[in-house]
Amino acid sequence: MNITVLCVGSVKEKYLVDGIKEYQKRLGNYCNLSILEVKDEKTRENLSPKEAAIIQDREGERLLSRIRPSQYMITLEIEGEQISSEAFARQLEGFPHQGVADIVW
Repeated sequence: MNITVLCVGSVKEKYLVDGIKEYQKRLGNYCNLSILEVKDEKTRENLSPKEAAIIQDREGERLLSRIRPSQYMITLEIEGEQISSEAFARQLEGFPHQGVADIVW
């Protein structure tokens, strides 16, 4: 199974980079985990709601441009449905039986 974490901006903090590498190593026996970063928009303090929406749209377009039609997409959203780790694990276990082999978050 291929799992891609697609995110805006880059991770700069060494402890986070080290943590990501450790998880990639641990998960290596179970899946291919890759991290893809898209460029973030430069912003200033105190954006208006309209300006914030424009920036989100630009970053969203960058994200969408990196997703292939063959990938199963799982979005992580503030207002999304929260599920338990166990329920999420069951969902992941079922993907191969459904023909899902390439997932992008």
